[in-house]
Amino acid sequence: MVKDSLAGRLATIRLRTLALGELKGGSGNFLKRAFLRDFTGGFDQLDKRMVIHLAFQGGYPETLDFSPKARKGWYRDYVDDLLMKDIRDVTEIRKTEALLKVVDWMLAYTAKIFDRKTLCTAAQLSGVTIDNYLGALGALYLFDAVPAWAGSDYAKIGKRVKYFAADPGLVANQLGWKEEQVYLDGDRSGKLVETWVYHELAAISGLNQEYTITQYRDSDKHEIDFIVENDDGDLLGIEVKAGSNLGPEDFKHLKWFSAKMSKSRFTGIVLYTGKDVLRFGEGFYAVPMAMLAV
Repeated sequence: MVKDSLAGRLATIRLRTLALGELKGGSGNFLKRAFLRDFTGGFDQLDKRMVIHLAFQGGYPETLDFSPKARKGWYRDYVDDLLMKDIRDVTEIRKTEALLKVVDWMLAYTAKIFDRKTLCTAAQLSGVTIDNYLGALGALYLFDAVPAWAGSDYAKIGKRVKYFAADPGLVANQLGWKEEQVYLDGDRSGKLVETWVYHELAAISGLNQEYTITQYRDSDKHEIDFIVENDDGDLLGIEVKAGSNLGPEDFKHLKWFSAKMSKSRFTGIVLYTGKDVLRFGEGFYAVPMAMLAV
């Protein structure tokens, strides 16, 4: 029998699926080092094809050694079990067929900002019902809602959240994608790689519990995939690029944000699938995705 409520001495830590650093024996210090602008040291190279493979593999320990066919079956059974059984623990939703349509639609729109009315129309459900469904799917840890950055009263800042599948393997396997097709499809590879990066950042952030992750978009089409803030108020802007070729143009939104929006120390990073750390001005770096494992 527990007689003490443990009030003030109890914390909740979310256990995510395995991140690359856990698989590689890393220390989970990528964000700490990024704020220090320390990108030294060795790391394995990850090209675009490797990152896509890691995203398909996902982070559930059960699926790491599965064949592609077996992995797809496992993910589909996992989602079915959540929607048929576990859903009863968090909500009174009973229309599982409609809920599955919402899940598949959300997976297809992972890493995209969308109008809720678009989802309502696609699912043929009311806004109230969609809100209930999204709340339930979040409680089941199928999706994460990343809020908009709110560090300024700039009138043109967007306020919509961006939804990510909580594990990238959910996207690729539940939707029945194939690695080669995704590799050649810019839209799919972009969404999947950004979702994989989000999963890595969220795992690191949850481990350290000293960072908040948001995203930025405004009506002037300035957009930054992730804005990470530490306890000191410093900001880290992160753009995700699935390819290995980049140039100054890839830093234009980061540099605009640093000049116009940030009131604290700002570091801009483009995570890409190349092999070298490159500097693009004071505080701006191209960083290989492989460094997420350090």
